[in-house]
Amino acid sequence: MCTRTIFPPCQLINLVYYSIIIIHPQRKNMKLLVRNLATSTSQSALEKLFSTHGTLQSCVIVLDDETGKSKGFGFVEMPKTGEAKAAMVSLNGSKLHGSIIRVKRAQTKSE
Repeated sequence: MCTRTIFPPCQLINLVYYSIIIIHPQRKNMKLLVRNLATSTSQSALEKLFSTHGTLQSCVIVLDDETGKSKGFGFVEMPKTGEAKAAMVSLNGSKLHGSIIRVKRAQTKSE
């Protein structure tokens, strides 16, 4: 036989709050893909641009193996999802060294 438990409103709110915390823990770092970078853009310039929106975990500009020059894209990883989303919205379509950059969430290999 199934019994139904009735919780007072304050306990129900706490129950829902704690189940959300346990079932849906904070997301880990958010990695952003930055495209259309000028070949003259340095890693330090990219770090400086994104650090105005929060703390950076890592910042990498992808280089060509043969020439050592930028391939025109890079990745920025930020530990706080909210800061990463704010940076993505704010910086997408902005100019950096004469190029209009595109910023979006990087897809994982499984996506």
